[in-house]
Amino acid sequence: MISKNIIKKAIASVAILCVNLTAFAYSPTYYTSNSKMNQGRWVKIKVSEIGMQEITHEQLAQMGFEDPSKVCVYGYGGASLTSNKYEMDLPDDLPPQPVYYAKDKIIFYGEPDLRVNLGSSSSQVDVLRNVYSNAGYYLLSDSEPGVSSGKPASDIYERQLGRGMSKD
Repeated sequence: MISKNIIKKAIASVAILCVNLTAFAYSPTYYTSNSKMNQGRWVKIKVSEIGMQEITHEQLAQMGFEDPSKVCVYGYGGASLTSNKYEMDLPDDLPPQPVYYAKDKIIFYGEPDLRVNLGSSSSQVDVLRNVYSNAGYYLLSDSEPGVSSGKPASDIYERQLGRGMSKD
């Protein structure tokens, strides 16, 4: 039979461990009051290759979007999110992606199941692969104004790869 002394020591040890554990919670002001997804039309699209993605106005019409100039792209793509879940700069809602509105299509940079990060030296390349998926997914919506790059699609591609970073 277990002695009372051993039980007391076990309870004391558990109590000490519980006191040393710290909980983390975001402030209530961190969270958005309404999700972007609570209004408008939303369509999920799959991205299988890294690079510039094109969606024609005809394809957007088939998805039910009447005005291609109002279509926005949201999401993270397929790459794994950071392992640090408690970073304050992570958005609470879907982040918009830069979109270039061409004459007959929209263009955006999309990532499937991997993300390539260029380091500070020319020989440093980090590849982050999502082991839970083999594709990336984005959401298209006409619910609110998007993030228009106002620049050629090649500039969006350069910024997404970490080159040509600027504060514009």
